[in-house]
Amino acid sequence: MKRVDGGYEVAVTNTGTRAGDEVVQLYTHQRASRDEQPLKQLKAYERVSLEPGRTKRVRLPLRTKDLAHWDVTRSKWVVESGTYDVQVGASSADIRSRTALGVKGETVPPRDLARTTRAENFDDYDGTRLVDESKPRGTAVSASADGAWLEFADARLGPAARLTARVAGAAGAVEVRLGSPAGRLLGTATADGTDSPYAYETVTAPLRNVPEGRGDVYLVLRCAARACACPRSRCAERVRPAQPRTAPRWAGPARPCAGPGGLRTAVVSAQHRAGLRHEHSASPSPEAVPAAVRAAPGRTAVTVPPSPEDARVATIASSSGFTLAAR
Repeated sequence: MKRVDGGYEVAVTNTGTRAGDEVVQLYTHQRASRDEQPLKQLKAYERVSLEPGRTKRVRLPLRTKDLAHWDVTRSKWVVESGTYDVQVGASSADIRSRTALGVKGETVPPRDLARTTRAENFDDYDGTRLVDESKPRGTAVSASADGAWLEFADARLGPAARLTARVAGAAGAVEVRLGSPAGRLLGTATADGTDSPYAYETVTAPLRNVPEGRGDVYLVLRCAARACACPRSRCAERVRPAQPRTAPRWAGPARPCAGPGGLRTAVVSAQHRAGLRHEHSASPSPEAVPAAVRAAPGRTAVTVPPSPEDARVATIASSSGFTLAAR
């Protein structure tokens, strides 16, 4: 395999006694990344037809921008600096040639909690599903059981004064914890509930003992006591909690929330003592983020009509994965 302008070139030879076709495929793998990466990604392929004993040189395109992936921390495409494995073969399980490619890109910084973060842009999760934030647009995260959580990894931590959340639907609470779903509690915002899953109210709570540095922040979604009891007639309708794409760091007991919905989160935000408050940014449109990107490996996106009992969090302000407020 040889590096050429705009890609790679490989020689393909028919070693058999009959004419045949082969689909030459080029895969890449990013050795180190801020985000979990697939073992192989198909980047180019070409079908060739060869007579017995004949050889043909096949050129497969690969540009630096083809190595980009969606950065959930900043809602943009990014090519990270590092080493990428380039592999060519007849299939992902039949690699015939490989090489390494050094790329000078950028380093994804820690999450900036002084800026709004969409709740859907989490790094890991348990017991949640993606739902509609409103009828015309937006994506929220719904809890299928009490204690469901979202992880926002590698966040820049610092003094934060309060947690702000915009919620709708049934009564519930949003906890901000550090290190794990059962880690240090930084603050809790509670909601009394609204008449509609699309009618939002804003709730706040003070944040305490927020350390300096970097860390993993967890958003834990709690149902109110009256909302956690699942009526017998609705228990069969409950949506099975989505399985985490990685082994959860915590596997405590979970109680079902009322109805097929549950507590939802759409945007998280926090205010720091520095003082600036930022309005939440819109989530990327479906055209900007293909379904294959929006549904990370190991996740399945399912559209489920919301029930009146659904409780959602649309905007959250906190100190590590959401939008933090500083006053």
